[in-house]
Order: sequence, then structure tokens, then C-alpha cells
Amino acid sequence: MPNIHASNFDVVRAYVSNARSKDKSWEEILLQNSEKYTLDDFINLKVMTGEFPEDTTLESFQQIVEERRKAEKEEEKLRISEEETIIISDEGEENEITVPAHENSSWQLYKRKLIEDGFTDDSIIKLEDSTLQILRKLNSGATSSKVVKGLMVGHVQSGKTASMAALMAMAADWGWNYFVILSGMIENLRSQTEKRLWEDLNHSGNLKWNIINKPSRNSPENERLQSLHLNKRDTQRYFTVSLKNQGRLKNLNQWLKEDENKLKKMNMIVIDDEADQASINTKNIDSDERAKINQLVVNLVEGNDRKVQPSSTNYISYTATPYSNFLNESAPESLYPKDFIGALPTAKEYFGPKEIFGMEEEGFEGMNVVREISEEEVTRVKNLETGESGGLPLSMKHSLAWFIISVASLRHPSIDYIKPVSMLVHTSQRQEHHDRVAAAIHYYLKETPLDEQIQFCREVYEKETAAFTPASLKESVPGYPVEEEGLNTYPPFDEIEEEIKNIIETNVSHIMLGDDGDLHYHEGMHLCIDNCSKNGINDDFHIRLAYPERRSRNYPEKAPAFIIIGGSTLSRGLTIEGLVSTYFLRGPNASDTLMQMGRWFGFRKGYEVFPRIWMTADTREKFRFLSNLEAELREELDDFAKTGRRPAEYGPRVKNTPKVSWMRLTAANRMQSAQAVDLDFSGTSNQMIHYHDNSAILSGNVSATESLIKECPAPYQSVLKNSIVYEGVDFSIIKEYLTKGMTFHKRSTVFNRINEFCEWFEKADREDNSFTGWNVVVSGTGNPLEAGSDRRKVWNLAGFNIGMVNRSALGKEEQYENLNFKNIGVLRAPSDLVADIPKKHFEEFKHESKAISRLKNSEVSRLREKYSLGNTPQLLIYRIDKNSKPRAGQEAANRSNLNLPVDPVGICIFIPGDLRKGSKAKALQIKIDPAQENFETEE
Repeated sequence: MPNIHASNFDVVRAYVSNARSKDKSWEEILLQNSEKYTLDDFINLKVMTGEFPEDTTLESFQQIVEERRKAEKEEEKLRISEEETIIISDEGEENEITVPAHENSSWQLYKRKLIEDGFTDDSIIKLEDSTLQILRKLNSGATSSKVVKGLMVGHVQSGKTASMAALMAMAADWGWNYFVILSGMIENLRSQTEKRLWEDLNHSGNLKWNIINKPSRNSPENERLQSLHLNKRDTQRYFTVSLKNQGRLKNLNQWLKEDENKLKKMNMIVIDDEADQASINTKNIDSDERAKINQLVVNLVEGNDRKVQPSSTNYISYTATPYSNFLNESAPESLYPKDFIGALPTAKEYFGPKEIFGMEEEGFEGMNVVREISEEEVTRVKNLETGESGGLPLSMKHSLAWFIISVASLRHPSIDYIKPVSMLVHTSQRQEHHDRVAAAIHYYLKETPLDEQIQFCREVYEKETAAFTPASLKESVPGYPVEEEGLNTYPPFDEIEEEIKNIIETNVSHIMLGDDGDLHYHEGMHLCIDNCSKNGINDDFHIRLAYPERRSRNYPEKAPAFIIIGGSTLSRGLTIEGLVSTYFLRGPNASDTLMQMGRWFGFRKGYEVFPRIWMTADTREKFRFLSNLEAELREELDDFAKTGRRPAEYGPRVKNTPKVSWMRLTAANRMQSAQAVDLDFSGTSNQMIHYHDNSAILSGNVSATESLIKECPAPYQSVLKNSIVYEGVDFSIIKEYLTKGMTFHKRSTVFNRINEFCEWFEKADREDNSFTGWNVVVSGTGNPLEAGSDRRKVWNLAGFNIGMVNRSALGKEEQYENLNFKNIGVLRAPSDLVADIPKKHFEEFKHESKAISRLKNSEVSRLREKYSLGNTPQLLIYRIDKNSKPRAGQEAANRSNLNLPVDPVGICIFIPGDLRKGSKAKALQIKIDPAQENFETEE
């Protein structure tokens, strides 16, 4: 086969690109629906006329088309994945801080460390920009003494600590001299944060950093408040990482009152890490009594029990799940982020909910790294935990085998990964359950014959390495900043078999405690139980998780391996290093709690293709929902930022969509001021992606759609040639069809609340009177003026033959065995949103330079506005081939045959994006305390 990347094939690529710019479908380019001549004949003709190189073949042309198709898909994913910093505040209140430029400034030294740690230029630029934006909102004590309160929303395990360290470094350069970091409720998480910040900031430069550990009236002399150097010209900077418990916070507040003269010189920043934990007031907010920890944090920030206040006080909270922070209370004395709310950007190296679980509304399927734990296996785990049986379920054996395979692979000379590699087992909060699971894992690994384990590992290896490859990763996360050939991949099994034997045979034990009092690590597996009942040391072993220090003399030559079993301590904050295998059964119904348990989110440099997660289908569905919830929240913050209003004037809304009945945002006592508010449907495009596996329901939807079409005016062929358009359809006909004709699956989103949508539309139209009649577009493949063929199934409507579209099922066939529906992931083709361009604009529209197959939402709005559709809603209809199959290569990417009993009808509703009032769909928004607004205007 010729080299298609040679320059002589540029003319073929140009032909394909030109065809796409004219909105030819892939099927049309490949002549799949043509009855006039074959693709082979077409290529021969192009070669004969000299338009294509002489060595152009059918295979080379198809490969060029497939590469272009893949590139388009990646471009669309990249567009959606791009995130920048969003800050909501009063733009008029910013200070004039700039980025410290001196090479020995704390910021430049920290920046140098980030470069040494492998941060990309893009990540550092985003971090610098977000840090500067936060600092410009803060009070430095120069012109005002008001307490500034803000909130930054990040992602779970996405580098919030890096943002906090960056903020401390840059703030220190600008004169802030004392930092308090409130770090959870568990000591080993607090010490991990303290250690990380010290390593990030403690460099020889213009400033000297000091840790004030557990400040109190009994602190050593050099850590007493009166001993600190807080004058403007002093180069000392101090920080305290404090637990959120009563004793530590009481002592800290007492310590601040020891020397009023020193306190007046203090410029303080309080950073609340995991601000949705413990800091929330869970007492009745209408009473005078506050939750104890919340009251102590309020005292720290507001100085309620101090006669004198610092020169400046700023409170900045960080969290990945801000629902309770948004919805609980907004009184002036609360911790509500009255001054600013921001959303941190996400580095391209980060693997989060969107990358792993996909985005339902955008058609992102996620990485094929999640494996299902069946209900039968869940029962076996529960029996194991209660002591009714001791055997491991097959799914846990799979996860163990994959962990061993990953350790052996990462130790292979071709990779030579030397950092810790971990497996997480999180099935229960109960400590006795942890002990039983640990004992069962130990028994299985020690007592199962070695040959049997090796053979099982080989079977798991063959299955897993075929299911997810470097190519799969780049397909799922095209923006990941490492090329496919630069990703570490799986060594041949025969080359890791000896190391697998070594790992199993060496040892399975807790971390050993040497005669020298140091922790010692071996080449086998370290079995750790991390919960509050373990003090760490038991006889000659350290039971809790303790990773080796990279610089210690006892650091092992090979990557050390850890199996970690636990509950609360693993649910929030603790970073699990080199996490390649997760066995997860915890499934609370509060979205903030569940998301915080995602220890598998984060950065996976050097072992990107190895992580796997075992969980139930139900839990997987919850995380997929949360992926969408995160995106909706960022969208809401972005929209809110554009209004120019401060959080103290108008709190952000959190969509309380009933996509899943089992999910609530947070506990009831953590959103006491939440009120239902109107949510606008305008500017939205909602697709139907869930389909009943039921012949009667599917047939009923087809009949209802055909009845709708009969009531519409005469259609015409669209400018895109693959669809027909019915103009000016009255909404009463559409409403009847949506509310009485169609049956939607309970997992559908907007369609599951179609009555609310119709109420909203009628009210918005009545008050604004700016909507035109609806356009109904029936879209498909090929030319509707042509008949069907063996390769083109058609739907006959009003004398047109609409080609049925191919939409395979999202997920493997076995996932749907006990379900009554199929999920196709994505229905709509982006170009179809402009298929209803009026006839009078056909000629002008053909000259649009941008390829409409890759339309952004903003581009859709622009084109619709330009071509007289700015106020025209659209109902887009497809007929799907019931026998749809994955395209070549999609089978391994978590796709399967659709296999429905009837060719189903799918619809998409597009609403113009004007900001209309009076919507009916509900969201949750905090009820702003009037005193908050008055408080602000008095300043």
C-alpha cells in the first residue's frame, strides 16, 4: 500500500476537506449510498483525469477519509475539553497586583519546582493566571479592613494543593505574611498537606518560610505570636496547617489574641481545603447557635472574640463539590463567598469524571477502563465482610490480578517506573469489614497455587490489554499532551511473567519495621489497612499506609507495591500514588460525598494506560451523571460571571435536574437556604439518547411521529441535501406530540420533564412574543430524493426517502442483559442544527467558509441569527437503524450492536439562546440574606 502521508496525496486530502466544507457526509464521500457508480470506479476516474496520484487505491482513499474523520472528532472533543479560569466578582474592586518577576521570589522558585516536576508550560501558565486572578480580589490591608471571602471550585484530585501553594507563594511576595490552611479532620491527611506545602515553598530565596505547628498558648518561644517577624520589610513568612477540630481551632484563636500589636501587623490568608467538609453550619441557620467547628472557623475569619484584628483577613475556600457552600447560608457572619466565586482550570494531564465516565449530553463515552461488579458479586463481598464466607468474588480476583500485572509491567526495563504502585479496595466504612477483606486477600494470594495465579494473570492480561491501549487513550482523551508513541504500553506477557512470580512469591505483608526503627519495604505486596482503629504499628509491622520517602536510604530498588483497604481515610483528601486498580462498592446518594470518593481521578504520568476501576453499573451511572453535573455547574458559573454581579447579590444556581431519582446534591442540613428558582431552557440543545427495548413503545413513537408529520405543512429538501424541512409549525402541534404522543425512557433528561419544558416555552413565548413557529427537520443519510438500496434503509415520509442513521449502543452487550433500554450516547449531527436554513438563503449559505460538520454552539447561534433563524426553535427527528453496529474499531472502544426490535425514532430539541425570563424548570439557588447586601453597601 502506498504511503498516504507523502506529499503527492495532498490533493486527495484537499478533496476530502473540500467535500466536508461543502457539508458532504462521510457516507457521501465514500459513495456508500450511490447507485450510479462505485467508489472504485470514482477513484479510477480521478486517477485517469490526473486529479489523484496514479498510485491511489481504494484502500488508500478510505484510509485518508478515516484519518480525516478521526481528526474532526478529536477537534470537537478538544473544543469541549478546553477550560479556563472563571472568576465571578465585582470587576471594579481588583487591586493592581502583578506576577512577581524576581528570580528569587517565592513564586518564581515555586514555578521552577513545577517545571522540574514535569508540569507542562500550558499547565503553569493556567496556574499563574488563576493565582493572579485570585490575588487581585484579596484585601492587602492597604486601603480597607473588610474581610474578603471567596470560593474556588476545582476537581477531585486535580491539583488544588498546587493552586494553594501557588497562591501562598505569590501572596507572600506581595506582603501577606501568615497563612492558615484548614485541612480536613484526619491527621495523616493534614500531615500530608503540610509536608507537600513545605516541599513546595521551602527554597532559598528572598523569603524564609516557617511552619507554626499546632499554635497555642503553650507553643515554644520561637513560635509564639510575639516572636514572629511581621513588619512590612521583614522577609519571614509563616504558615499553619490545622485540623478542623475543636481543640486545634480553639488553640489557634487563643494564639492570635496573645499580642495585639503583632496582630495589627499581620496580613492573613485563611485557606479552607475541602471547604464543604466540617466548615458548613449544619445547625438550624435560623437559630443563634452554630455548629461548633463552623463557629470556630467564623471566629477565626471574623475575629468575633478579638478586640483587635489583623491588618487584613482573607478567607478562600477550595472544594470540588461546592453545593453546600452555595446553598446553605449567606448571612454576613457566615462563610458564604460573598466577594468572589471562581472555577479553577484543569490541566490537560488530568483524568477526571469527564475523561473516565464520559459526558452524556456531549456524546463523550469515556475511557474504557471501568469494569462491572455484578449484583451477585456484591452479595459475595457482603458475605465476605460479615464472615459468612471467606472466598473472594471473581471480580476482586480480576482486580488483584490486574494490579500484579501492572506492577510487573511498570517494573519492566522498558518502563522502569520507580514510584509506588497501588491498589485501592473500598467496599465498606466498617473497620471489622476491612480486617476480613484484608485477611481474605492475604489467604488467596498465599494459598492459591502459583501456576493457577500465573495462568489467571495471563487471561486477565490478554483481555485488558486488548480492551484499552495507547491508541484508545488518545481516542478518548485527544488533548492529553503526550503523543501515542510516547505513552508507556504493556510489555509482552512472557517478559513480565518472572516478575509476576517474584511479586507473588516474595511476600504479602504489612510494611515491616526494622531494628533501626525505620520502615522497610520489600519487592512483594504491602497489605495496608488504613482506618482510624489502626495506630500504624503493631509488633514488627506498620499497618496503615506509609509510602517510602524517595530520598531515604531504605527506598526500594523496584517500584514498591501497595494494596490499601479502608474507608473514611480513603474517601477524601488522601492521595493514592500510582493507583492502577480500584475495587469500589461504596455508593452514597449524596453527589458531593460520592464524588469525593473518586481517588482514581488525578494525574497518571508514566502509567496512563494502566488504571482500571471495578464498580457496579449503578455506581458507574451515578458518576456519569456527576460528570454532567460538574459541566453544568461550570457552565452556570461562566454564565454568571458574564452578568458582572457579585455572589452577595445573586447566588449561583445548581441544577437540580431529576436525571436520576437516587441522587441528591448534598445532605438536607447542608443546603438549608436552598430555594427552587427558575431555570432557563433557552440556548439549549437536548438529545434523546435512551431507547426502550420494547417493541410496543418504539412502534408507538414511530406512529406518533408520522402523525405529527401529517399535520405539518409541505416540506422541502434542506440545504444540506440529506434532510427535509417543515417550516412554521405551530407549537400546539409540537406540544401534543411531545406530551401525549411520545413515550420517553425514565433516564432521559429534559424529555423526562417535558411538561415543565412546555410550560416554560409557552410562558416565555407569551411574555416575550419573540419566538417564531417551529421548524421540524427530519434528517438522515444520503439524498431523500433517491430510493433505498441494500446499503441504505429508508423511512418514507411525504414522498421523501429519509436514510436511517447508524447509532450503535454505548457500552458492551453484557451491560444491557438485565436492562430495558439502550443508550446510544449521542444522536445529533452538529450540522443538522442549521439544516433548516430558509430556501432564500441557499446560495449565500453555500459560500460559508467554515466546515459546518464541526460547529461550535456559538457558531450555530451565529449562523441561525444570520440566516433569519435567530428566534426559531427546531425539532430535529431521526430514524435509527435497529441493527446499527459499531464502526470499524469502535468495538474495543466500549460500543456494541444496538439490537432493538423496531427502528426507533430519536429527537432533538433546539431552543434559541436569548435570555428570556419566567422559565419553569427548577434549579437550586441560595436565598441571599438581605443583611448581606446591606452589609456590602455600607462599606
